[in-house]
Amino acid sequence: MDWKSLRDSIEERFSGDYFSKRQLIATVFLVVLLVLGGSLLYLRNRPRTIVVKEVEKAEESADSEAEEVKVGKVIVHVCGAVKTPGVYELEANERVVKAIEMAGGATEEAKLDTLNLAAKLVDGQKIYVPREGETAPVVSSASGGSNSTVSTGLVNLNTATLDELDTLPGIGPVLAQRIIDYREAHRGFTSISELQEVSGIGPKKFADIKDKVTVN
Repeated sequence: MDWKSLRDSIEERFSGDYFSKRQLIATVFLVVLLVLGGSLLYLRNRPRTIVVKEVEKAEESADSEAEEVKVGKVIVHVCGAVKTPGVYELEANERVVKAIEMAGGATEEAKLDTLNLAAKLVDGQKIYVPREGETAPVVSSASGGSNSTVSTGLVNLNTATLDELDTLPGIGPVLAQRIIDYREAHRGFTSISELQEVSGIGPKKFADIKDKVTVN
């Protein structure tokens, strides 16, 4: 069957008894509306790809900047029995032992057991490494007050903060707070041995820290 015959057959089929011309147009229009409506519904409900790479990069950048601010730098003065006394810049989270290493290390005559080598550095701090038989001079901390941790490395039980007490071996935040509570209740320590009156500090723990504290 050729194209002309097919067309005549379709026209004959949709004329007369089958459909009126108006019904045919209405049917075609309805079909078009259904197709368009289905297409719009599909486009509205189709899955969407969410781009998160830029958000992740922004979060990583913010975390990196926060870490840099948190770390920072400190400048300390290292003197006494060290090979190269002077002023040094270190990371804020470094310890006293690192500052002494920066100053060339301690000399043979240094008495390091009087220092708290694990104490964190403070900006403007002066670290004096005493020699054998020498009494370290009293110096002022960066805040202007007397601080034995800065001058001799010994933690002063009557002036130390919770963080400074926390640097002592075996003394965590809980015991450090108990020491402060005892100090306030008894108007200070009159001797190092009074530490044994603090709940949680027995003979063994006292032996570990007695050479690292003072009450001056």
